[in-house]
Amino acid sequence: IGSFAFADCTGLTSITIPDSVTRIGIAAFEDCPNLTIYCEASYQPSSWDSSWNYHNRPVIWSYTGS
Repeated sequence: IGSFAFADCTGLTSITIPDSVTRIGIAAFEDCPNLTIYCEASYQPSSWDSSWNYHNRPVIWSYTGS
């Protein structure tokens, strides 16, 4: 997922990031005020930019879809 990929997507309320995502760029979800992020990974992979979730949107780790 590239840097600023979903920036300013104000209508985006949730996204599920599968384990297969190996890279997320800086501020990929910047200015998505209603977003909750569901990640299949149990923790942030080291290959994701340290500022991928720049505005600290809620993240649910180890998400299985249930």
